[in-house]
Amino acid sequence: MRGLVLLVMIVAVSILPAVAGAGDPKVIGLRVEGAGEDLRVSYSVENAFSDDILERVHSGMTVSFRHRIELYGKRAVPLWFPKTLSWTVVETAVEFDGLTKQYHLSRSYSLRRKGKAWEGPSRIADEERDTDSLDVVRIWMSEVDGVPLLPADSEVPVSRRRVDVTCSMGRKFVWMMFPVTVTASAESTLEN
Repeated sequence: MRGLVLLVMIVAVSILPAVAGAGDPKVIGLRVEGAGEDLRVSYSVENAFSDDILERVHSGMTVSFRHRIELYGKRAVPLWFPKTLSWTVVETAVEFDGLTKQYHLSRSYSLRRKGKAWEGPSRIADEERDTDSLDVVRIWMSEVDGVPLLPADSEVPVSRRRVDVTCSMGRKFVWMMFPVTVTASAESTLEN
């Protein structure tokens, strides 16, 4: 029995790279602007809207993307876990109304930081809007522009600080039974 489970796991792991294709989502244009207390992150996700996601949108389901932007410090010891300093989560959502042919868009922000409590505002005002353009929906869901990170209360030098972004765009199934979260990610130093 263990041999069969091991065989299934090996086959599943071996086919996952084969499932990846040229049309897979990827983060492009990652920019970290500002310095010290005022860091802002911008990027876009290419190929974020697959046929499956568009089908779900047009069937009236709410589709959400979750963008996690994390500032972390690499440890001085190699192969040690990095130290998370602060992070921002941007949740974007779209819901299509088939009657009015309008897309209702929403975006919420959540800013957090490790260590000493942050005394400033911890959220950015949530946003909502309606549109009839699918191009506006694509931009709204897959582009992040000038999103702030909370200042880090840490002794980690700037030369070892990194920004990592990960966008989760739902799930797909491999062989119609293995769920895989569709993500795109990228990393940048603060000096780029």
